[in-house]
Amino acid sequence: MIIGLLNQPIWTQSYWRDEAFSVLLASHPWWELFGLIVKFDHTPPLFYYLQHGWLSVFGTSEIATRSLSFSFHLLTVYFVWKLTKSRLIALAAGLNPFLWQYAFEARHYSAFVALILGGVYFYSARKILPSIICWSLALITHNFAWVYFGVWLMLTRDKRLLPALAVGLAWLPFLWQQANSMNQGQWLGPQIGWWWFNSLKIFLGSDLNYSTKPLLLIVSLGLLVLGLKRPNRIFWLAIIPPLLTQIISKLWLPLYLERYLLPSLPLLVAGIGMNLKKIKRIKLIGLIYAALLLTATVFISRQETKPPMRQAVAKIVSGIQPGDVIVTEQPINYLEVYYYLKPSGNQNRLYSRLYPGEATIPYYVGTSLIKPWQEITAIPEGRDVWLIKPDAIMEAVDLGFHPVF
Repeated sequence: MIIGLLNQPIWTQSYWRDEAFSVLLASHPWWELFGLIVKFDHTPPLFYYLQHGWLSVFGTSEIATRSLSFSFHLLTVYFVWKLTKSRLIALAAGLNPFLWQYAFEARHYSAFVALILGGVYFYSARKILPSIICWSLALITHNFAWVYFGVWLMLTRDKRLLPALAVGLAWLPFLWQQANSMNQGQWLGPQIGWWWFNSLKIFLGSDLNYSTKPLLLIVSLGLLVLGLKRPNRIFWLAIIPPLLTQIISKLWLPLYLERYLLPSLPLLVAGIGMNLKKIKRIKLIGLIYAALLLTATVFISRQETKPPMRQAVAKIVSGIQPGDVIVTEQPINYLEVYYYLKPSGNQNRLYSRLYPGEATIPYYVGTSLIKPWQEITAIPEGRDVWLIKPDAIMEAVDLGFHPVF
């Protein structure tokens, strides 16, 4: 049974670009990590060190790396349970489709969420030192922890939490270096529409169309309305950061991205759930809601939501001939193709097509980690070419092309 669960696509599907970047970086010797993070990334270093240790013990397979993130997801569920004293509310947080997807992302998101929830839980339990530790670790895991920590300080007005601020401030000079290195601009565009409308996906997960999706949305919004009576500060901690980042994005600099605000989801479930506990017969509705969530997460777990780059590269490696070259149609796919080519030693045959009008691959693509890379503006003539499209499907580009699918 356990083997069957681990064979679900949500565990085993190919890495996408950000995951490949994370695993490639974390695979370097530990003494090189800090310099690489400051030079080539735009996030704090803690998760990379955790991932480095994890890879050293369990390897770099998709299941191995994603199990670290899933462990933090389980920790988030634990903190929601401790906060609300309700297994049903904790289950609702754990099975939420949007949070569930990122529980299997080989990145820092689950760790970021768990540390924020830990800071809130330990403070609510009047355990100040563990709360300070969680907030401190959150600040060196994801930059958006600053938003949640600042709002929490505003809500609690408790100076005892300020030591966490000192830890975060120690990282700021390096964050400044990272910001200055992003000399090719901000990759996030301005938001269209209202933040609350864009964020409805937090109730539903991906854009996959599963049968219970409309009913799940209706029940989710109904529970949200029922739980709005006397909002507590956990509720406000869930709501203020998305609203604040949306305002900043509209008026100044684009910052708003749903996955950067993932802690708001379990905080919202916990804050609303604590009010719902006081309503009669709510447990029955909660059980129906949990059943809908379970149906959605089972469906999502069985779907391939990321391009099958591993399979595409395996077919290339099995048929590539001397003199052949491999080209990613878009530079944004360079990293995962490079990662899957590396074990066969064919990564030096990989080229990336520049975006129209670009002189170099943009910073945010992440190829800086494996520089120098090979850049081209057109498909090489007179050579057999394996062209990889963003969806991992191959396309013939000249008479010498080797079709894969």
